[in-house]
Amino acid sequence: MRKLYGVLAAGALAFGLVACGSDAGDAASDANYVTVLGTEPQQGLIPAMTNENGGGRVVDMLYSGLIYYDAEGKVHNEMAESIEQEGDKTYKVTLKPDLKFSDGSPVTSATFVDTWNYAVANEQLNESFFSSIKGYEPGVKEMEGLKVIDDRTFTIELTQPESDFPTRLGYNAYFPLPKAGLDDPEGFGENPVSNGPYKFVSWKHNQSLIIEPNPEYGGERTPQNEGIQYTFYNDTDAAYMDLLANNLDVLEAIPSSAFGNYEADLAERSETKPAATYLEMSINEETPHFKGEEGVLRRQAISMSINRAEIAESIFKGTRTPARDFTSPVLDGYDDDLPGSSNLDYNPEKAKQLWKKADEKYGKFEGQLPVRRSWYR
Repeated sequence: MRKLYGVLAAGALAFGLVACGSDAGDAASDANYVTVLGTEPQQGLIPAMTNENGGGRVVDMLYSGLIYYDAEGKVHNEMAESIEQEGDKTYKVTLKPDLKFSDGSPVTSATFVDTWNYAVANEQLNESFFSSIKGYEPGVKEMEGLKVIDDRTFTIELTQPESDFPTRLGYNAYFPLPKAGLDDPEGFGENPVSNGPYKFVSWKHNQSLIIEPNPEYGGERTPQNEGIQYTFYNDTDAAYMDLLANNLDVLEAIPSSAFGNYEADLAERSETKPAATYLEMSINEETPHFKGEEGVLRRQAISMSINRAEIAESIFKGTRTPARDFTSPVLDGYDDDLPGSSNLDYNPEKAKQLWKKADEKYGKFEGQLPVRRSWYR
């Protein structure tokens, strides 16, 4: 994927693709797994407890939500047969028939409701994703806005109208768990039962994790391989060398050290294209000197002092594109001419004027900029 989008510098991901499969799978299996760069998950494989990339990539393959997002970022029903709005704050969800987990146990409307309530009651890492639902409070046992109608139907009532709520339901916080996952989440997270395209096979901590196609999967993301082996690397440069040596099949992001030569190294084995990703560097809105009118002046000055185009070309060798929106060009609703987007234009002279104005009116700022970096996918 090529153009990773961001506020400071947005850019591209370059896939490294070699063979269709690898013989580097688990010795106990004859399967021809596709080997993929991975990192050790920081938690057990519990959706609402997973908020980092290493675990998230596995969880997204093991579980399925009510909807999913395709390669173009478009929304499709997955476990849901329909999601219908009733009034301005309520949604009626009807599940597809005969949904099952990989152990054959049923996926029902109660499965979703119980999993969501459990995530909030136990204040799991992603519990804030349920904050729109009526009755939500951190630690509350049951949310008033969730009602089971029958095995295939439940309703979601929000505290206020939110037209985009259904489009969020493909995020892993909303994936369902069987009863075993609620009874013993620690043990379950090490050996999960899934409802997604793949089922869990094995996990060698700090080395690799293997998943295989789930025969009970009832959605549209049908695997076209015999399984995936996530090989854990601490360094993407080492992964890149394995890619060149055909010891790794897929490397999602080319390391910065190879930006200038990956196309020559990989030739037809690489692919670059726009990606639904976004990189930003930001300053908390409550930071002293960076809030209120003073904050407006200083933020404009900082933004105008950054030559995003030069960064994208000189540092990232054209694998990034300067940001014009808070989302990616491949997603619906992207707009490269938002009000205020002129603040993204490189204008060093005006930047100096704005910073000087802030110093004169509010006093000089001294110290390091309190910048934080975020990457969204």
